[in-house]
Amino acid sequence: MSTVDPVANILAALDRPVQPRTEFAESLRADLLAQLQAPVRAQPGTRRWLGRLLPQAPPRLRLVLVTALLLLLLAGIATATYIGLRASTGENGPITLIGDAGIATIGPDGRLHTIVRCPATVECGVLQSVDWSPDGRRLAYSINTFAANSPHAGLHVLDTTTGKDKHILGDDVGCLAPSDLDWSSDGGRLAYACAMSGPGWPAPGIYVIEPDGSDRMLLQTGLSGRHSSPSWSPDGTRIVFAFGQGKGSAIYVFDFAASRRTLLVAGASAPAWSPDGSTIAYRGDCGVKLVTPGGWDVTPISGPFRCHGIGVRGIPVWSPDGEKIAIGTRSRGIYLVKADGTHLSRITKEGAAGATGLGRPSWRSDVTWDDAVDPAPRKK
Repeated sequence: MSTVDPVANILAALDRPVQPRTEFAESLRADLLAQLQAPVRAQPGTRRWLGRLLPQAPPRLRLVLVTALLLLLLAGIATATYIGLRASTGENGPITLIGDAGIATIGPDGRLHTIVRCPATVECGVLQSVDWSPDGRRLAYSINTFAANSPHAGLHVLDTTTGKDKHILGDDVGCLAPSDLDWSSDGGRLAYACAMSGPGWPAPGIYVIEPDGSDRMLLQTGLSGRHSSPSWSPDGTRIVFAFGQGKGSAIYVFDFAASRRTLLVAGASAPAWSPDGSTIAYRGDCGVKLVTPGGWDVTPISGPFRCHGIGVRGIPVWSPDGEKIAIGTRSRGIYLVKADGTHLSRITKEGAAGATGLGRPSWRSDVTWDDAVDPAPRKK
């Protein structure tokens, strides 16, 4: 099937600022110039600065015209500001999860639309993690074969515009199948967690790698044990992650420049950094909680509960625009809640964990839909 994203071109055209027709702009300019240059007798008045700007127009007309020009200037500034904000924040597209038939997006009706599937004649393995690049063009996913020796095990980076699949084998990744994939905001690096894969394999922990499989690096956190849920800061200078399991899990922030970790929250897991960098969402005892990178709890108080939290207990994922949080659960489906704790709703009954229990939803930027594509390796 075609992997070209036809809707993207239409949306891109709609996003461009509207330009007035040439003949309209010329007519408006000619009319304004005629009004400004009309020969009239100068009259004394208190608005001398207007007289210096428009010496040949009546005072009242000068005031009206200057007001109109100021409004046009403000409109231009507002338009530029809007375009700048649109360029710096993402637009929300469909939420993606690991479904029974492959990788699927959730439609407006709650139904799943499979976008990546394995051919029936090929034993691909078990999908373990999935994450969209910030531009919504590349899809990273990992496959675990549980020692079945499938040729598809490892990390895949699929370009949905061309259908090209970059397959990074386990030897280059550092483990049989990475989990908790997370793209950096510039799309230049991937972070992921590796569990112990057996004798002869690299140490478990949080790794960073480029999408082409080069420059793999293990974060020197100084911790030995289960690392999970890496999430990039928007500026790419830090990664928040979880260490440990159950009630003994804690959340740390790793600083690349200082090459050290800082404890953020104890008794918490599954952190996710907000797109604007101001907040980190994480899974608490009774729902999702919010904390600043400095450690201040900023969870909205949504009711008289003994343990305040928003939404339901699960793995939080920020929307590209930073206004909402998707919450993935193992068996209760996927929920949406606004970042202020309001408007909780369930968008699908499908769980987000997948067969391995390690999956979490991923929120794609831009409202685009792809035809199903074949994840089997292609000829390079």
